Amino acid sequence: MPETRTDEIGFLIRNVNKWLASTTVKLETFQDEAERDALTGILNRRGFMRRMNSFSTGFMLHFDIDNFKSINDTYGHDKGDLVLIDLAERINNSMRDLDIFARLGGEEFVIMVPGSSEAAVRTAERILDVIRCKPISDLPITVSMGIAEYTLVFPA
Repeated sequence: MPETRTDEIGFLIRNVNKWLASTTVKLETFQDEAERDALTGILNRRGFMRRMNSFSTGFMLHFDIDNFKSINDTYGHDKGDLVLIDLAERINNSMRDLDIFARLGGEEFVIMVPGSSEAAVRTAERILDVIRCKPISDLPITVSMGIAEYTLVFPA
């Protein structure tokens, strides 16, 4: 709203504008928190699904950490959390800006790779290299991964 008036109406308009600006920032913060995984800081399932609406085709990489339950059972849940955090950080740092990376839950992750199957394979190889380059939280971690073509059947 224009703030050119100098009377009481102008005072009210300026204050309403300030309130709207602060409310907008709060809503954006709440939405970001609702769409991020609290442990790893990457997108969660909700954030991933919302961003998927902008793609009509691409490739999905779906993977999870092999034998993750035994990590929690042997070393404790705190160590398991460190593995998830370290893995997510390494992968996130290796992603292209246009890829969408999320933790679906537990030790299960997904990446949407727009573009060609070659781009998806390169992304998968890059992720595997990042995991193989050194132990994750001092543990030799492996993952199982699949790649599938994605096509939006009923665009919004």
